[in-house]
Amino acid sequence: MKRSTHSLRGLARDIWEGATPIVALGGGLVLFALRAQSQVVLDDYSVSDEANYNYLGVLNDPADGWNVSSGELRPTIAGNAAGAWLWRQGERLSAVGDSVSISLSLPADAINGFGTGVGLFFAPNKDSAADGHQVLLVKFGNTYLFNISGLTTSGSFASSGSLTVKMTAQTPTNSAYSVSYSGNGSGNPFAVFTADRDSLFFGPEAFNTDTTAAAMDNLTFTAVPEPSAYGTVLGVLALAISLTGPGLRRSRTALRRQT
Repeated sequence: MKRSTHSLRGLARDIWEGATPIVALGGGLVLFALRAQSQVVLDDYSVSDEANYNYLGVLNDPADGWNVSSGELRPTIAGNAAGAWLWRQGERLSAVGDSVSISLSLPADAINGFGTGVGLFFAPNKDSAADGHQVLLVKFGNTYLFNISGLTTSGSFASSGSLTVKMTAQTPTNSAYSVSYSGNGSGNPFAVFTADRDSLFFGPEAFNTDTTAAAMDNLTFTAVPEPSAYGTVLGVLALAISLTGPGLRRSRTALRRQT
């Protein structure tokens, strides 16, 4: 967030220093369009507010293990079971470019033969785990891997990092999503999954985390600007040019006559 803000400020400074009024106006509208892509931290877990979520038993119907401690979500899901908390405050992945991310920390597993996992869960209905998709960083013994919709993906994954899932394609009946993780070296997408829906709800998921230090933090949502936002920017810019252009031409004509 801070790096993004600083880069926009630098761009604004470059546009406005020495610019004519119309260039400055156009540049300002471009910056407005850039900032329209909003990134919002939905939950930093500084307080415990499970009312923002719907709890779902994803595997073997475990008891709700919601637990916020020391500014992190540290869920207590026991045994060979998984639970998820879908965000229900309106945000969801509904357009190409929309993304959600969460910070993961998985220093050790439960050492009971099942492995331990934390990550994100996606479903077309916030009240049901049916047709859902999980994206879990899993530690099993000395190995870290990702479980994506039931399929394991091996690689060089670190015990902590930021997991990001982004919609990359959409039709009226299905959608596709890329998966990236800052803890795998490059941070580039390494997997893709598809859903038989055009949009998905999302939220944190935990598997067999009881008695471990598994934690999640900073559930963050990024939405692309609506097409109407670009239309508004272009419309205002066109209006500004139409109103300012003749005045600039008359002013230049007057200067030539005076000389």
